[in-house]
Amino acid sequence: MQWLIFSACLFLCSVCSADVVIDLHALSAVESGHDDSAYSSAGALGRYQIKPICLRDYNRYSGRPRMEFSDMRDPRAASLVASWYLHKRIPQILRSYGVAVTVEGVLLSYRNGPVAYARGDRRGKRYVSRYLSFLK
Repeated sequence: MQWLIFSACLFLCSVCSADVVIDLHALSAVESGHDDSAYSSAGALGRYQIKPICLRDYNRYSGRPRMEFSDMRDPRAASLVASWYLHKRIPQILRSYGVAVTVEGVLLSYRNGPVAYARGDRRGKRYVSRYLSFLK
């Protein structure tokens, strides 16, 4: 299942000409330990810990069929939203602030919010290290 999700992400990234490629399997390990029913005190849901604001952006700007927050428990739906947000929306926001799009920048934007990152919030170096450790 994870390989199928990762393959879909790579296909989506090649279609959308992503600036960076984030491994969704590694991100899922960091965010929730691959738990599709995970729910955080910050209000994030599913294996990628999708926040309502991320889903709102997906529904407004992706041009794809609308999803509900409860859909984030479905790994296929959550993978589509996470991939779009990581590979399209975050880079778009960072570029609008004149910030370089890097793997670290996209990950910290996913963790802290892209506007916070663009304004200098660099908290979460351990988060990036954990993500990188899953790639080895």
